[in-house]
Amino acid sequence: MRLLSLAVLIPAALVSQVPLTVTVAPGAPGYDFYGEGPYRPAVPRPDSLLGHAIGTRHTMYHQQQAVLDAMVRAAPDRARFEVTGTTAEGKVMRLLIISSPANLSRLDGIRTDLAALADPRRSDATRAAAIIAGTPAVAILSHSIHGNEPAGFEAAMVTAYTLLASESPRITALLDSVVVILNPSQNPDGHERFAAWSNSVALALDEPSSLEQSEPWAIQGRFNHYRFDMNRDLIALTQAETRATAAAVLRWHPQLFVDLHSTTAQYFFAPAAAPINANLPAASVEWLERFGRGNGAAFDRYGWQYYVRDVFDLFYPGYWDSWPSLQGATGMTFETDGGPELMLRKGDGTVTSFREGIAHHVVASLATLQTLAEHRSDRLRDYRGFFASAMQRPAGTAREVIIAPGPDPVRVREVIDNLRFQGIEVRQA
Repeated sequence: MRLLSLAVLIPAALVSQVPLTVTVAPGAPGYDFYGEGPYRPAVPRPDSLLGHAIGTRHTMYHQQQAVLDAMVRAAPDRARFEVTGTTAEGKVMRLLIISSPANLSRLDGIRTDLAALADPRRSDATRAAAIIAGTPAVAILSHSIHGNEPAGFEAAMVTAYTLLASESPRITALLDSVVVILNPSQNPDGHERFAAWSNSVALALDEPSSLEQSEPWAIQGRFNHYRFDMNRDLIALTQAETRATAAAVLRWHPQLFVDLHSTTAQYFFAPAAAPINANLPAASVEWLERFGRGNGAAFDRYGWQYYVRDVFDLFYPGYWDSWPSLQGATGMTFETDGGPELMLRKGDGTVTSFREGIAHHVVASLATLQTLAEHRSDRLRDYRGFFASAMQRPAGTAREVIIAPGPDPVRVREVIDNLRFQGIEVRQA
């Protein structure tokens, strides 16, 4: 096969005008990434560790993990890591657990107590009341399951810094009431592909026809190593990353699970759009309203646009908001409006930045955690109520399903293993 060679002559004057460094406008006017002080001086800021301001380029996975390591070393009384698995490309996946020193010292007991709330057969009214009175709520914030929606990936570092370093009364009170579990990257392999490509071409141009505005099909950072969309995998549980996070949900029994995405024209948070899964009780929908109002108030302080009850439903159990909801958590999708491009010109001619998208995720995350902290006991009470109501289904509704052996015992075993993995009781008749 012959190859056609084409030489293009570029005038030196044009070459000299190509920027060698990328400068991105601050974005998110009125918001300071480091405005939750006073801070512990020993805890380093992400910007200082990375050598660039958050949102001016894409952070690679090893860099993000190094940033988290450095911050945790400086604040060991507030945090610890939990390894959950390894990706197909060999990246170690970890959760970052952040709370008050008192809560961190009794994590095993907290998990045991929450497991008792999740099974009313193990907690009568007296024990349940004692657990609710003295146990922090658990929140999981899971970032960037779609690797080319990287605002969450970056926001995880800022949120972690705020929770690890801030000595403000708001943050310290939050940590007394909540065990915060950050999944800083739900899709390390997909993010790595996207970030490497974007950093190689991005000049922070908002021109729609510029190279950085069109991710090549071969990159597909949305997907994991196997080009699988893991926000559709909560029923089959085929991917290692999915199983790792699902196992964490079942192990920690969270009352809140947030799935952080991008990219929409404006920010989306709960309440979700219809349809809502009919298996969710009324209390689950009411909590979406309560968290949404808290987030709306936080965004109103900055004059930021947002929307609710559109596009993103809470029906299909394979999504990362629906599945945790069916495990008793308040499961929510957040969609931010900045990134993956460093700068983006929207259809109305306005320009938004990656930094803005990151800022919006940080504010929504902190506001959501604050709402949970303020309503900790009510949320724990309704968490137990979710499981109690599931055991009191109306007469005439199915409570058990019989799985016939069939001609393929291996497939039957796979189904049974999947059900048991997801916390569904299976016994042999």
